[in-house]
Amino acid sequence: MPIFDITIVLKSGEILSDVTASRLADAAGSIFKEEAGRCWVKLLPLDKRHYAENGVAEADMPYPVFVEVLQFHEETVERKASLAIELAKSFGGVLDRNPEHVHIEFCPAARNRIAFGGKLRTESDDC
Repeated sequence: MPIFDITIVLKSGEILSDVTASRLADAAGSIFKEEAGRCWVKLLPLDKRHYAENGVAEADMPYPVFVEVLQFHEETVERKASLAIELAKSFGGVLDRNPEHVHIEFCPAARNRIAFGGKLRTESDDC
């Protein structure tokens, strides 16, 4: 059930392909070993005019990718570390970014906090 909110800072003239979100979802599904329809991706392009880093000139901008990962169950620190490496490499490849510029945030577990179709998912659910 992982849900990914992915924001990419676009380079000048960069346009995302119509299949980019699908490719990211497939990559995530492979990493998380999920069945079809179990990894959801929301891809949000961000114009470079709406992103800045203090003391960094536009010519030196790394055009990063920010990824929020929401999972139903909490992962161990070791598992998160492994997932972070795999996601950075895979998403960096799909988005033509250096994995060093793919930044990943693991959100608190969604169990007891998320509802699908108005139904709150609890400990007894398997998402």
